[in-house]
Amino acid sequence: MTPATRTVIACQAGAFLSAASAGYSLTWHPWYALPGLVGAGFLLWGAASARAATDRQQARRARLDHAARADAALLAARSCGAPHHLYPETLCTEPADHYVRDRDSHAGPLIISGRECGGAAWDEPRSAA
Repeated sequence: MTPATRTVIACQAGAFLSAASAGYSLTWHPWYALPGLVGAGFLLWGAASARAATDRQQARRARLDHAARADAALLAARSCGAPHHLYPETLCTEPADHYVRDRDSHAGPLIISGRECGGAAWDEPRSAA
């Protein structure tokens, strides 16, 4: 529950109590109800203002969540992932479908025994056929 939501609830409860006291004061004299009704009006105005702030916060959070999901989708673009023929822990980090023999090589961080040891670029081994 956000602070603005708590303010909405508190203002609505205060407006109800103020209107109830105005109703009771109305039994004595009609002018006695005026301060209670004015107070209830101000509290309802405050509740409407706080509700608008809550709606703005929720809309902003929704926009930020959408932007975060879009960024995650861009960052998680497909990569080639081809393993090195001598060091299978080393995977190609180039975009998918990038490899053309004798023109484009695979590339990625060189990983030996679980440790990154620099970078690597390699071609797929030629078959011995």
